Amino acid sequence: MHHPKLLAAAVAAMVALPTVAISAEEKPSGHPGTPETEMRYKGAPVPIKPGEAKETVTPGAPALSKAE
Repeated sequence: MHHPKLLAAAVAAMVALPTVAISAEEKPSGHPGTPETEMRYKGAPVPIKPGEAKETVTPGAPALSKAE
């Protein structure tokens, strides 16, 4: 072999990849098809009341309807 270090690095990466994939599995969230991390993100509490939310319009941005 001309590149034993390259071969060793490739083998090490191939062995480590399944280990990382196994440890990265998500816990079930209790909601079919929804990962726990997504539930945490979308289920985070909002510290303000809807009536207190400030509406900001960026200059030059297109107008939005109430539904949007």
